[in-house]
Amino acid sequence: MNGFRLEASEIINLLPSQIKSAHVMVKSGQLVLYKSNEVSATEVKKILDANLPPYMVPRMFFTIDRFPLNKNRKLDVSQLILEAQAEMIQVEGVKNGESNEEENVNVLVEDTIRFIWSKALKVPADDIESDSNFFEIGGSSLSAVLVARKLGAELGKIMPHV
Repeated sequence: MNGFRLEASEIINLLPSQIKSAHVMVKSGQLVLYKSNEVSATEVKKILDANLPPYMVPRMFFTIDRFPLNKNRKLDVSQLILEAQAEMIQVEGVKNGESNEEENVNVLVEDTIRFIWSKALKVPADDIESDSNFFEIGGSSLSAVLVARKLGAELGKIMPHV
């Protein structure tokens, strides 16, 4: 990828032993890791960042419950991609509770941003933390413009151009 030699097995061998299934591939010019649910993507990224050169650390992480197999009992990559997209988290909205209205608004805004980022970058919303760097998880200048427009439309405000 980008002139560098990549061995998926080198990446998979560094994953924690709790992860029962994993698959690495290049999709749309980005290195993608599909993994089972035992360890969070944040923890996996920390481990890979510490042990691999930056070009070998996946930019996108998908957590899926079941790895689909074809009739020959081999991984069905096209079905894997479809299932990963189908399992992306939807915004649930603000839950009624004991929090005050300002906290509810903050939660709603943060969830809206996380949802829009996840759709634009095709990463699970659970993998986007409040301190995530848009460009480190796969964003580009073009996707930033599109996200800014969508945020402006969703939040009812004009987002300033950066």
